[in-house]
Amino acid sequence: RKDRVPTLLARLSAQGVAPVAVAIALARHWRAALLVKAAGGGEAGLAALRPPAGGIRRQAIQRAAAWPREALEEALRLTVDLDLGLRGGSMAPPAALLERMLLRQAALRGR
Repeated sequence: RKDRVPTLLARLSAQGVAPVAVAIALARHWRAALLVKAAGGGEAGLAALRPPAGGIRRQAIQRAAAWPREALEEALRLTVDLDLGLRGGSMAPPAALLERMLLRQAALRGR
């Protein structure tokens, strides 16, 4: 949800989490959701994950796997583009790049 992005970023920043670390975690999340989607979704798809996901991570992947495939692919593309921008020496502030990408991904949810 778009309204949660600023709060989430403030919390991550206060904890000292780097934007690159967030990009890496998001890429892993979107890849897992795509794998679950490709394996048929539901419990069968979740069983295909290695290492297995449990708890909150499992629930988050399940929710993401319910997205349309095109939206998942776009979310992964946005995340990879962010990672490349952060590591490639973009002149924009890393936190601003991360916030913009998270807002774009939040907009994908409704597609």
